[in-house]
Amino acid sequence: TCDLAVLPGNPSNLAPDALLSLSGFHLLGSVDHTLSLIELLSHHPPLSLAEITKLTEYDKSSVFRMLYTLAENQMVEKTEDGRYSLGIRFLYYAGKVLSRQDVITVARPYMRELESRLNTAIHMGRLSGSRIITIDMEDEVSGPHVTGRMGMSASAHTTAMGRVCLAFQPEKELEVLLPSLKFKKYSERSIQNVSELSAVLREVQANGYGMDLDDRYPGFGAVAVPLYDFSGTCTAAMGVVSTSQMIREQKEVYIAALKECAGKISAAMGYKL
Repeated sequence: TCDLAVLPGNPSNLAPDALLSLSGFHLLGSVDHTLSLIELLSHHPPLSLAEITKLTEYDKSSVFRMLYTLAENQMVEKTEDGRYSLGIRFLYYAGKVLSRQDVITVARPYMRELESRLNTAIHMGRLSGSRIITIDMEDEVSGPHVTGRMGMSASAHTTAMGRVCLAFQPEKELEVLLPSLKFKKYSERSIQNVSELSAVLREVQANGYGMDLDDRYPGFGAVAVPLYDFSGTCTAAMGVVSTSQMIREQKEVYIAALKECAGKISAAMGYKL
């Protein structure tokens, strides 16, 4: 497609969909046109329907329907004098993208300091569907210790970081996600159904941290806390992974240190209580 900051006209009498087909990109014309319109609005002050139609060279009725649909979804706003601009919905999407891109960069120096202070590996994880993925870790600990690897994946409800991310998901998303989970008995402490998980998640919400002890791997455990972005969304979780005995013995120390560090990271990401 063309750069719609400067929209050229249709170079032939072919319909736009035909041009897209000939280009070999197999684009869906109606979607591509709508995205082109959004791109156009991002490069201009508010435009009238006539101005947009002229710049895009699309059919006026098609432009109107696209604008109406976008406005209904808060992606376009219409002023009192009939001009159109990008809508507030894009702030939400921008925040999501920025939080996912920036959390690792923002958190890394804080995680490194925490690792040094506690002399234990610090992991960061994020939800991907019903699974928790390790997206970053600090592990320069001297001597024997429990470690892991980047990209590790596990069912979210079986881990401390996963439980934290689940606990602070929007209610509507959680209602869809919980019934899709598959429960497996790894040990006697494994969560076996949605009812048990819901009770655990309520504890996480009340306490501000999550734990797993002897669940997925008997003899090992973790404690984790949420990380928030500027919109108040839990964008990831950060935790200590160690032996179950060490987690039990150092629980209060770990929780206090994790919460303090998470508060600094969240504040650096623009979160305010």
